[in-house]
Amino acid sequence: MRTYPIVDVSRILLRAVSMVGLVLLLASLGWSQIQNASVSGRITDPSGAVVPNAHLTAQNTATGMKYSTTSDSAGYYTFPTISIGTYTLTLSADGFKRIVRRNVTLEVGQSARVDFKL
Repeated sequence: MRTYPIVDVSRILLRAVSMVGLVLLLASLGWSQIQNASVSGRITDPSGAVVPNAHLTAQNTATGMKYSTTSDSAGYYTFPTISIGTYTLTLSADGFKRIVRRNVTLEVGQSARVDFKL
């Protein structure tokens, strides 16, 4: 009967556990990335001029989770990492009527563009 040294068995076991851990780590990283999307756009007034410092809110209609951002000096805004789902986007800016966009659906990995003209 042949016997195997304990050192060889422990090395094999350590390699197997390491490989399983690596696979689980990579799978969890991939899973977290596919759960998100992004939304961005530009805000302009009726003449086409940009609207800086406008306040935007994205609210997930299923969970109630809210995200907020403000447009930059060029009128651009972004929600770079937002959970997938259906959203209501609300825009408010000084001197303009509030705008609400309903049923904005974000799918896995999507980069949606939603522009606003006040």
